[in-house]
Amino acid sequence: MSSVTTTRDGDQYVKIVTVSPTVKAVAGSLGGVVEACMLQPIDVMKTRLQLDHSGHYKGMVHCGRTIAKEEGIKSLWKGLTPFVGQLTLKYALRMGSNAFFLELMRDQDGKLSQGARLGAGLGAGVSEALLVVTPFEVVKTRMQQQKGTDKALLKYRGPVHTAMTVAREEGVMKLWSGATATTIRQGSNQMSLFWGKSVCDGLFYGKYEGDGKLLSPAQSAASGFVAACIGPILNNPFDVVKTRMQAANKGGPQYTGFMHCLKSIASNEGMLALWKGLVPRLARTPPGQAIVWSVSDQITGYFERQRRAQCSAPPLVENLRFTPPLNRPARQQLWEFGFVDDGIKQSQVCFVSRNPHAMSFFDVKAASGRFEGVTRPYTEQDVQRLRGSVKVEYTLAQRGADQLWELLKSEDYVHALGALSGNQAVQMAKAGLKAIYLSGWQVAAETNTAGSTYPDQSLYPVNSVPELVKRINNALQRADQIEFAEGKVTRDYFLPIVADAEAGFGGPLNAHELTKHLVHAGAAGVHFEDQLSSEKKCGHLGGKVLVPTQSAVRNLIAARLAADVAGTPTVIIARTDAHSANLLTSDIDDSDKPFCTGKRTPEGFYYINCGVKLAIARGLAYAPYADLIWCETSTPDMEDAREFAEGIHAQFPGKMLAYNCSPSFNWERNLSKEQIATFQQELGKMGYKFQFVTLAGYHALNYSMFDLASGYRERGMAAYSELQQREFAREKDGYTCVKHQREAGTGYFDAVSEIVSGGQSSTGALKGSTEASHRNKTDTTDGLHRVTAQRSCWHRVAPSRAAAAARRQPRHQAVLAAAGGGTDALHLFSPSKINVFLRIMRRREDGFHDLASLFHVIDLGDDMSFEELAGTASADVLTCNMDGVPTDDSNLVIKALNLFRTKTGRSQRFKIDLAKRVPHGAGLGGGSGNAATTLWAANELCGRPASVEELLLWSGEIGSDISVFFSNGAAYCTGRGEVVENVPPPLPLNTPLLLVKPPVGLSTPEIFKALDLDRRSTADPRQLLARLAAEGATQELTVNDLEQPAFDRLPELLQLKQQLQAEGSCYSSVFMTGSGSTIVCVGSDSIPSFLSDARYTGMFVSPARFITRQRGEWFAGPSQKAAPQAPTAVVA
Repeated sequence: MSSVTTTRDGDQYVKIVTVSPTVKAVAGSLGGVVEACMLQPIDVMKTRLQLDHSGHYKGMVHCGRTIAKEEGIKSLWKGLTPFVGQLTLKYALRMGSNAFFLELMRDQDGKLSQGARLGAGLGAGVSEALLVVTPFEVVKTRMQQQKGTDKALLKYRGPVHTAMTVAREEGVMKLWSGATATTIRQGSNQMSLFWGKSVCDGLFYGKYEGDGKLLSPAQSAASGFVAACIGPILNNPFDVVKTRMQAANKGGPQYTGFMHCLKSIASNEGMLALWKGLVPRLARTPPGQAIVWSVSDQITGYFERQRRAQCSAPPLVENLRFTPPLNRPARQQLWEFGFVDDGIKQSQVCFVSRNPHAMSFFDVKAASGRFEGVTRPYTEQDVQRLRGSVKVEYTLAQRGADQLWELLKSEDYVHALGALSGNQAVQMAKAGLKAIYLSGWQVAAETNTAGSTYPDQSLYPVNSVPELVKRINNALQRADQIEFAEGKVTRDYFLPIVADAEAGFGGPLNAHELTKHLVHAGAAGVHFEDQLSSEKKCGHLGGKVLVPTQSAVRNLIAARLAADVAGTPTVIIARTDAHSANLLTSDIDDSDKPFCTGKRTPEGFYYINCGVKLAIARGLAYAPYADLIWCETSTPDMEDAREFAEGIHAQFPGKMLAYNCSPSFNWERNLSKEQIATFQQELGKMGYKFQFVTLAGYHALNYSMFDLASGYRERGMAAYSELQQREFAREKDGYTCVKHQREAGTGYFDAVSEIVSGGQSSTGALKGSTEASHRNKTDTTDGLHRVTAQRSCWHRVAPSRAAAAARRQPRHQAVLAAAGGGTDALHLFSPSKINVFLRIMRRREDGFHDLASLFHVIDLGDDMSFEELAGTASADVLTCNMDGVPTDDSNLVIKALNLFRTKTGRSQRFKIDLAKRVPHGAGLGGGSGNAATTLWAANELCGRPASVEELLLWSGEIGSDISVFFSNGAAYCTGRGEVVENVPPPLPLNTPLLLVKPPVGLSTPEIFKALDLDRRSTADPRQLLARLAAEGATQELTVNDLEQPAFDRLPELLQLKQQLQAEGSCYSSVFMTGSGSTIVCVGSDSIPSFLSDARYTGMFVSPARFITRQRGEWFAGPSQKAAPQAPTAVVA
């Protein structure tokens, strides 16, 4: 139970990150061990002095010398074992329980009052007194009061013997003698200790819990020493009473209770006797606490810093909203992991609302950690004042920014090409690129709204880049619409676009407006450079003039403000041309002065010393205001790139960088072919997460046309025919432009015409076209018929609900259709899996097993429908077509929904209809597939509060196999199966499979229990994976270590496998999947004739194929649009 909260520090809000009570408990116990070993002699002296009725000892020093002289030096360490045990448990309980109580007592703002600190300390002291201290101290006291070291002469011969003797002779409750006094003493001790330590840390060193500041061991020891003096001085009488009562045995003084003992000591020995042992207590307790705190502060400080690094943002993906109370001064109403620079100090602040209706106009949807380390020198009220009264949503900009950020955080690097047109962008998507770059150079040269050709000097109209962003998004949307209408969306076309905002076309106001228009057009990211806009040049031209550093910073702030006003997490990239620009408009900025030469140009500009050092200085200035930093260079110089990266990361560890793999470079003149091949990978290792070829579209367009025109001039149609044949050859790789009528949307608009005319249109353009008559006709007509067949139910979807569904759902194979009564239902295919090989590596101490397996998702699956229930619903509703399937909380579907709500803080309830095809107890992971599909569906319907990576991570809490369904379809899994590594499918996806399962199932726990580890395979799983890809599925490679226990428990399963193998060349491999009882046949889906025998009545038999999924999409099954069917069964 660690926490991430904010608390107020004067006029600032400071983030508080605390570690868990478990960490504090471990830190305290280690400190206790060190203390016990060092200070045990003092504890022995204290005990002897408090038990001295006759005045035998003349003070602490005399007591120590006497013990050492009469009994030997070892006697000063009497009771060390119980003392170490006591302190280890005591400090673990003390530190852990205090941390626990502190978390409970924080107010809604995460703050702790002084009363709460005192209460938490009291709770910790009482807990340790009753659970640990009292019985341990009874044992310790009895041992320490004995004189001598000869065990034969001692009554108590060890801690266990002492405890057993006391319990046997005097009763078990005697071990809790003095519990009242001990509880009072420990409660007051810890109440004063924890309160005093917190006060001392703040007064002496300005250190407060969770602020990330780490005290030195000496500082921790000093504050711990002072705080530990308070308790003993106040509560020494209780300690004396406690010691007398715990030492009382049948032969000594007897006390009837706490008050009787207190009065007896005061009347018989005087009031000062109640402060006996105070000096050794002060000699032992404060030094002991100094030792403990010097150890525990270092341990908790280490974990606190780690926790701050990991939890700088809320642990879940959620809507981040402005939530400071309206009566706070404007200067305090800061937001979202920003930093506020008031000229004095910077403080990290965070306002997070989990209430989606808290402030309806100020939500900015963003991923976990999205704005970590980003500076915003403006307030929520500033943004509110600029927003207006109507919240306009920019779906493509929002979606693209989220997608781009996820790629930047999850990929080694994201590489993109510069697109010159919408069609080029579509081809980039079809070819598998994950992002698009939009270059201002290309806009200047080709696609500006002036319809002219310009050099890269900001001569074109300012709306040109936003218009091209819009044009590209329109083209991507049309490609998506065409495939969606045909019922076979193959990819997510809406790639994030990073657009060139050049130098902003002016000052901060121009930068603000340009960013706004780019967001409106659907850009995911924008970049600004630090050149003077009126003298702007391509980065590879001369004559570049930089603006002062703070002028460039203001442009970045303006860009961020525009995105915040729009409500989008637009990725801001800061580019510096300082590597090669040698002119500066003004030397007014102190950060620029070290690089100025003092010379001026005729225009009044200042000459500067350009290079990597200046680029680093500017990059550091821009880093707090930008998401990525880009240094424009003149050559592909790896050493310059490394120096720049190291310079930025020295102050901003982990700051993402961007790199222009420019066509202006002569790559082979600067690098070898081998260096070029690994150039981007090496950059990625340095932190250059976004890499792009700016002018790729320009050069591809011009060279391809020049090449065709040259050939056409010489050879006429032969040259064009060769181009066409090259196009046809690439169809197998996903190239579709050979069907240019379809590509432009002819079939799509035929579908529009069909719907408008009620299916009676006779003017369809594609039917009877040259393309339809000379190419495969089924692609477009099938899609047209599907659209026509669905049109009758489209009108049932209320427009507002449909729009909301479209915003929250990606274009994957799910069908979002009306389910009657105007209610949206999300229909998903729920796949199953097979284990192509399964190695059991070892049995773990926790009783589970580590495995290594190639999982592959297959197209045998169930159908699931999901609907959101009204907000008043208190429970999920699950229905299933298969008898015997539980529909209560024991079903993984309901467990998945409960997990989703726990992790995201959502309260939404759902209605789920489950149409089962996958049999139970088959080793096919049908239930796991249902759980994974449910997590995906809930996340989609709730607006994606979690990333796919988070869903994968969470799924391991309710089942080991669930995580495989969040892979791409083929996954090498280790651990319990929850460690998932995506791998390319080692076998062709169209490989025919036949699944055969007898009517009896197998229990997975029972199979693992019966596993004989000595009878396992010895094959290396990594070699199995490599050989499968090279050789295909053979009997040797499809290993399953669970076949042995499964066949032992179900011999007829072994007979079934052997009979299937006897089919000869029909199958290349026959093996059991998972823990059984399904047998998989690879190479053919034909059903053997022997299965028609009466012995195999009720046998489940089904063909199958391997399937994968695209990023951002869910798995698609072969019968997703069809009504659920019963499993195939061969019956005699």
